[in-house]
Amino acid sequence: MPGADLALREREILAAFRRVTMQRTQTEAEAVSRIEQVREIAAEELVAARDAAEEQRTYAESGATERYHAELEAVERTRKEVHEAAKKAIEGVRTLYDGGRTVLGLAHLNQLLQHAQTAPPPTPQPISDPALQLSMCAAQAAKASQRIDRGVEQVLGRRRQSHKNHLRLAYIGGAALLLSAGALKLGPVAGSFLGSHFGCSAGCTVTLKGHSGVVNAVAFSPDGKTIASASADHSVRLWDAANGHPLATLNGHSDFADGVAFSPDGTMLASAGGDKTVRIWSVAVGRELKSLSGHTEYVLGVAFAPDSKTVASASADGTVKLWDATTGQELRTLAGHQDWVRAVAFSPDGRKLASASRDGTVKIWDAASGQELQTLSGHNGEAMAVAFSPDGTLVGSGGSDGTARLWEVATGRQLRVVNASSQPVRGVAFAPDGREFATASEDKTVKLWSLSDGHKIKSLATGSAAWSVAFAKSGALIAWANNDHNLREYHLR
Repeated sequence: MPGADLALREREILAAFRRVTMQRTQTEAEAVSRIEQVREIAAEELVAARDAAEEQRTYAESGATERYHAELEAVERTRKEVHEAAKKAIEGVRTLYDGGRTVLGLAHLNQLLQHAQTAPPPTPQPISDPALQLSMCAAQAAKASQRIDRGVEQVLGRRRQSHKNHLRLAYIGGAALLLSAGALKLGPVAGSFLGSHFGCSAGCTVTLKGHSGVVNAVAFSPDGKTIASASADHSVRLWDAANGHPLATLNGHSDFADGVAFSPDGTMLASAGGDKTVRIWSVAVGRELKSLSGHTEYVLGVAFAPDSKTVASASADGTVKLWDATTGQELRTLAGHQDWVRAVAFSPDGRKLASASRDGTVKIWDAASGQELQTLSGHNGEAMAVAFSPDGTLVGSGGSDGTARLWEVATGRQLRVVNASSQPVRGVAFAPDGREFATASEDKTVKLWSLSDGHKIKSLATGSAAWSVAFAKSGALIAWANNDHNLREYHLR
């Protein structure tokens, strides 16, 4: 019957559906079970892999640490060997040396050696990158060794050069005499050659090279054996006045160095900078002792009092400041100029102070009280340089009008006008014997003048604009600063 067939057919369909559903459910359960099994296996393998990696990392790190410490020990041994070799070299230099002209170099080298000897080796840090740690440590030790090597070579090199010069003079003295005679006819070129190769005599010019910027100022040490220079390259340098060899470079200013002065006792050096500071340095070791801050503009000039206890500074902020050279304390401010103060100088007795300004005046001050005593007017333009005569009775000034002027300190009276140049006179200095004074000018000359009547004694070609001039205490040497990045010294006798 049709109805019975239809019912049977429905039951078959339902039975088939149940079978399919049961099979699907069973398949899904099996799949879930297999997934869980795979996950468990993967988790076990991951843990095993991590354990293996950790074991390998620990092993590798342990080996790197051992190598690192081994290398540290090797570096320390090398440092000690270098130190001992340098120490022996210094003892050799001390034994050979007989003139004391490398005292500055030896002192500086001793300081380096002391630092190398006492500085602890780098402390091992937790190893994150053993190769990097080891590289940094080796680089530090290498730099220390290089500093020692340079210091030793500098000292030994000066000594070897000294011996060579003596041998040359001994074997070719006759030839040197002939060349010296010829130099009188050949002029500065021959004189410079002789100064470089056979030692300088009267009329000889030596060029001191090393700065990379304009040299703004020069000064002689009280004993005349050392020259200091200040440059636009931000550095102050010390030179051996006898042979022109560099002794030390003093780095500290962050802008140009514009003025420099030795303390009368020879132990300190003061420098003026475009970074608005005055720096006080130890001459013996070339170390900065104090940085004096207080000016609000460039510091352009600096001077020591005769007792070496006070420093005066001249600034573009229009003031002169006095400082305690030992403590760095500001003592007083001298205000009165209407524009930049370019230069400053103490009288020989330390009781007076002179300042030269862009306002065209020179002022005389009482150093103890800061009271203004005299205003000296006469320059047609800036007053750019100032100096006291050795007896303290005169003040000399140089100006942008190309003149040098002599003033009587007691009265402020202008005694003489010297038409020194068609260009600004940037430097003035009195000879130690008080008979002459010198001018440095942008016309590329340094000139010597008679103090008694103002006549020109000598004109020295400087090769480029001269910015500063100074006499050695003996009066036998004169030095000047040039804008060609060099300074030069001339042997007057």
